[in-house]
Amino acid sequence: MNLKSKYRIIERPNISNKNSTTEKRFTQHLYGSKSFLIKYYAFLPLIHSIKYITFSENSRILDIGCSDGPFLPTLNYYAKSIIANDILKDRVREAKNLVDFSLNKSKKVNLICSDGQHLPFKENNFDIIFCLEVLEHIARPNHFLGELFRVLKENGKLVFTLPIETGLSLLIRNFIGKIANFPRPKYKLKQYFQRVLLKKGGREYKGEVGHKNFDWREIKNNIKLYFKIIKMKFIPINYLKDVNPIVLIKAVKVI
Repeated sequence: MNLKSKYRIIERPNISNKNSTTEKRFTQHLYGSKSFLIKYYAFLPLIHSIKYITFSENSRILDIGCSDGPFLPTLNYYAKSIIANDILKDRVREAKNLVDFSLNKSKKVNLICSDGQHLPFKENNFDIIFCLEVLEHIARPNHFLGELFRVLKENGKLVFTLPIETGLSLLIRNFIGKIANFPRPKYKLKQYFQRVLLKKGGREYKGEVGHKNFDWREIKNNIKLYFKIIKMKFIPINYLKDVNPIVLIKAVKVI
């Protein structure tokens, strides 16, 4: 299937209001932004993920941690059946609004509110799983990855994208965020040194789950416990390695 002719970003409905939570306003600013730079960054995970997946007419897709559904209009072009999952009810509700608005209430897309640690699906159910910008929010990644292993078919493919929140990449992300008025988590100098320098010394900084305390290298090792990694790419410019803001990992379930 030709990515160039099929891929496009479809605008979400205007759901922002003064009662929106900070987290809602953050995602609306990302995917609904009028800034090309911000929107391009927001859709980087999807743009590159699709390039490394082969779809068939019968592909069953799971978009885990779908948030309010920004990737669903595009995934709708590629699969016969899409399940989109998120733990937050209001996110699932907004994703349904997006599907109704952009896809004319597509019956191919089904939205489910559930905890990723206990997925309500039978074993060997999906051909492809997209887990884009999700693992940094998971407190028990091994249990979560075990659930993905359970519901993925043998030889099924997964695509993970992970933020790089360490080293030079962290400084660049924060710098670009200020220039582009891009909403970013705030780092204190002490937190930065804890996250970067202490980790290099082999000691692990323990803190809250999220971008601030996330190290993609740890998660890569977790992924290898369950799946065979068949491709790793730094995006958008691979040869710059971990100076990039995001790393993409493609894996396969092998029994």
